[in-house]
Amino acid sequence: MNNLDVIVRAAVLILSLVNLVLTELGVNPIPFAGEESYAAVSSIVASLAAVWAAWKNNSVTPAAKTGDKIMAAIKAGRVTAGEAEKLLEAIEKAAK
Repeated sequence: MNNLDVIVRAAVLILSLVNLVLTELGVNPIPFAGEESYAAVSSIVASLAAVWAAWKNNSVTPAAKTGDKIMAAIKAGRVTAGEAEKLLEAIEKAAK
């Protein structure tokens, strides 16, 4: 996963929430006939964007990105889960 994925999900969520707020305030950002149907569609889009953004693993911090790399290495078979655990144990012992 790259930073662009996180940015796109955040942008979609922000735009849909702004659209929803404007619709609730009576401003129709995209002109459609039928205010109630537009409000309903806006609510559905905002809800789907929120679920999508929350569902995805948005690794932002360096620690989270490193964790994603370790997970990918385990899934690809380059490292076993046991090897990763041993490495973590060694790091914890060295820190004491």
